Amino acid sequence: MVQFPYETYALRVEQPIGTFYVAVLPAELLLQVAASDRMRARMNKDGDGYHLEGTQRIIQDKRLTEIANYIGRVDAAFPNSIIIAANYDRDTGFDQGELEDIVSEESGPEADVASRVWTVELQENGCYRLRIPSAEKLAAVIDGQHRLFSFAKADIESMRGMNLLCSVFLDLPKALQAQIFATINSTQKRVDRSLTFELFGYNVSDEAEEYWTPDKLAVFFTRKLGTDNGSPLQGRVLVAVY
Repeated sequence: MVQFPYETYALRVEQPIGTFYVAVLPAELLLQVAASDRMRARMNKDGDGYHLEGTQRIIQDKRLTEIANYIGRVDAAFPNSIIIAANYDRDTGFDQGELEDIVSEESGPEADVASRVWTVELQENGCYRLRIPSAEKLAAVIDGQHRLFSFAKADIESMRGMNLLCSVFLDLPKALQAQIFATINSTQKRVDRSLTFELFGYNVSDEAEEYWTPDKLAVFFTRKLGTDNGSPLQGRVLVAVY
């Protein structure tokens, strides 16, 4: 059983898009703290194993079962990293640090608010230390959701004995999460851009119009043309199916 707070060493990586950290994390820990727009794992009430939540069509995807069977093999290997964005609150769209700042301002300086923010600190030996305070689902899965959530269907012992390579972005905005997802999948296999927008929930109502990016404006016009009663394209604009 994973104990929190959980700490482990991490490597800092600088790339044009920003900074991220590479760490080795137990599959069981990731099932507890990670979620995607399509799936998430929950621990069973008896504390023995996990089950998946999401649409039945996604949960019953045969790829999950195939990977789960592979996990139990003696030669199982997952060398590619799971890419996650930590400190992202899916309910509000804010990063966890911003939410805690808001709570602190509303409650006053005397309030003792336990932080749930993932942090990385440079140690005296020159290494970085990643700290995960709790099992709160504050890690959005950008890439690797099938690999990760297959562990919820795998044999418990195989799941508990597996560590996974992870690339951890801290406080990464939703738009950049979508950009990374689209870039990775467009270079490996073709992914429709409209599918990317649907997967990452571009909500045009969560931001003032004057701050919309060109992509968000395009999403607004497309949805408007497809649903407006006066539109000649009503019912003719197909939303990405996944």
